[in-house]
Amino acid sequence: MSTLVIDSSVYVSYFGKDINTPQSKIFWQTLETSTFKIIVPALVVAETLVSLSKQQVSYLGLVHKYFKSSPIFPIDQDLIDNLSTYLNPPPKLKTSDFLIAVIAKLHSATLITWDKRLLDNQICPTLTPSQYI
Repeated sequence: MSTLVIDSSVYVSYFGKDINTPQSKIFWQTLETSTFKIIVPALVVAETLVSLSKQQVSYLGLVHKYFKSSPIFPIDQDLIDNLSTYLNPPPKLKTSDFLIAVIAKLHSATLITWDKRLLDNQICPTLTPSQYI
């Protein structure tokens, strides 16, 4: 069974509307017939809800309910204890993206994202949804 961390860019594309929405919908349809485990970082939930609120989606409460039904991975002591391992050389990612990549690494997961900076990270294996399917 593969383990995935799905970045907020994929959730926002799926639940909202952007240039990647058609590919994100195909990605989620493909996952329906696959066996996998999804790790949901708390940062991804926050980023997704904030981005969708900016798009003024009418069903934000349903998206929040979806996330509440998923196990959420918090920023905890274990994560903090492991950060120094990934700080040399200093990360080129913004802090939230860096933490999401580290969470994927700690769970031996593949990070799925549309974010070009995250796709180029040196911390964990990363694919676009289109590359994954």
